[in-house]
Amino acid sequence: LENKLPNQEILEKRFDFISDKTLRTNVVIYFRYICFLVIMSEDLELPGPILFSIYKDLILYTASVVEASLHYAVASYLEAGLVSENDIMPFEWKSKTVVTLYTISVDEKVCGVTQHRKPQKFANKTQLQTVIAAAVSAKILTKQMGKLANIIKDQRNKIHLSALTKPDD
Repeated sequence: LENKLPNQEILEKRFDFISDKTLRTNVVIYFRYICFLVIMSEDLELPGPILFSIYKDLILYTASVVEASLHYAVASYLEAGLVSENDIMPFEWKSKTVVTLYTISVDEKVCGVTQHRKPQKFANKTQLQTVIAAAVSAKILTKQMGKLANIIKDQRNKIHLSALTKPDD
């Protein structure tokens, strides 16, 4: 196993684009665990439920590596001024002023509202779906790569025990 598993230092070089040492170390730990799971699934004859659990771990940890890497890349582009939040983040309508035009009843009234578009802020808690869309808009990912990242996200989102209606094997 030790001969097959890539060492920490070699993997650190693979993720050298991440300048945040703590994040890079954590991504490498997860990636190395992914390698370990792949080796286990290929080398050992495991019963179906154990193998399916390994596949679920692979999905979860792969999605975590993708999410961390994309989040870091988008944040780096924003910090370097290569893109702006206005260009890559979805927006929402914020109400500025509300004026009552007339009252229909005690429970209803007709109003006029002035609204303005405001982009969402890119933050540590930005959802993966939004991070992927921002990465595509910033041209960090191609549209095809964005589709693949969304497949990973969707597969990860399917792994919720409470939502299962039958055994997941």
